[in-house]
Amino acid sequence: MKKTELQEIKFPVTSVDINALLDKYSNVPTIDPTSETAKEDYYIVVKGYKEFVKARNAIEKTRKALKQPALEYGREVDAIAKEYQAANTKRVRGTTTY
Repeated sequence: MKKTELQEIKFPVTSVDINALLDKYSNVPTIDPTSETAKEDYYIVVKGYKEFVKARNAIEKTRKALKQPALEYGREVDAIAKEYQAANTKRVRGTTTY
């Protein structure tokens, strides 16, 4: 049977990084379209949004990569169990009446 090794759980974004983003964008302005600073405010909001999306995507990509070996291992276990159950069912059905 193939042995699957588990990887170290390390994400590219940490809670410290997330808290830093939260602090950085804690005073994001409310965009008032009639304001003279509306265009600048909009760029601040968009820049912050993009940074949060980038962090979220990095976390999700890493999560999927870390889980993949475990998922493959689970599929291997299920395939072997299915094979054994099928053989067992044939044997039981062949010798026992229900």
